[in-house]
Amino acid sequence: MLTHNHQPLYRFVLRDALLISWRNKFLWFLGFFVALLGNGGAYEIIIRSLDRALLQSLLGSENIPSIFGALSKLKDLVLRSASIRPLLEFILMITILVVLVILYFLFSSAAMAATILAVKKLLKKQSVTLLDSVRASLPHLVHVFSINVLVKILVSLIIAGSTLPLGLFLAKSKLIFGLFYIITFIVLISLGLAASFLAVYAACNSVFEKNHVIRALRGGWEIFTRHIIISVEMALLLFFLNLVLTLVLLTILVSLGGVFGFILTLLAALKLKFAFWIVTVLGVLFFASLFIAAGSFFGAFQLTSWTILYTKLVRGEALSKIVRLAARLPEYLRLKRV
Repeated sequence: MLTHNHQPLYRFVLRDALLISWRNKFLWFLGFFVALLGNGGAYEIIIRSLDRALLQSLLGSENIPSIFGALSKLKDLVLRSASIRPLLEFILMITILVVLVILYFLFSSAAMAATILAVKKLLKKQSVTLLDSVRASLPHLVHVFSINVLVKILVSLIIAGSTLPLGLFLAKSKLIFGLFYIITFIVLISLGLAASFLAVYAACNSVFEKNHVIRALRGGWEIFTRHIIISVEMALLLFFLNLVLTLVLLTILVSLGGVFGFILTLLAALKLKFAFWIVTVLGVLFFASLFIAAGSFFGAFQLTSWTILYTKLVRGEALSKIVRLAARLPEYLRLKRV
């Protein structure tokens, strides 16, 4: 029997997330960086793994050099050179790359913490601005940054490990090893999904409870292990919504692309080069702005949904859709007999 606290979950979570994301446009700016981080979409690991596995199967595993092999060849090339310039250029390139990666995680983690804090206040009907959210996120930045870095490293290792067996299986198609490869792939992908869920829950725990990294990871893990089914159901719903949004954007692209194509063809026929390039630039800017705005909105909406879900999980106000359907099954069968 369902209690008052166990009312339909996802309908209200997604509705509140949509209203908050739509009414507070500053979340879109934060959502741009959150979307770059990608932790809000736990299903991304499946897509990335399948993409890499497909590439590996098409090219063949023997044609894909390992990272360590490439670095080894680069090191030998630098050491064999008589000039010190290649070494300095190599060090400079690595330094720039490390700095960019650190900045990427810093901006994304700050946006993640700021979004969680903003949603926390908005759920309490408090007013909040972009500047307020960013300022309030600074004390949590180190913890959220550390959580994201640790989880990203773990997910990257899992993806690298999962693509090897699947890629070899697709390339060689040996039935003897097929079962082992598929089981290994499923296990590693499950671990990757768990790590992605952990990143969101741990970040929420760190921001809401002001916990340090280890305690936040422990708290996020406890939430995930107690509500695995709900986490998977939520990820599937967000995946479906992301797919719908992508299809809508592609439909708009195809429809308006035809109009722009007709205008450009007409301008080219009339030999109006200046107008042709003006329309081209405006078209590129329009479509780029459309995709950036859509991605930023969905990034904000996605993290807002996870944050609202986290609050309900902590308060014990969430029940899996499967469990709710199973609870109604005896009543349904009884009514059907009557």
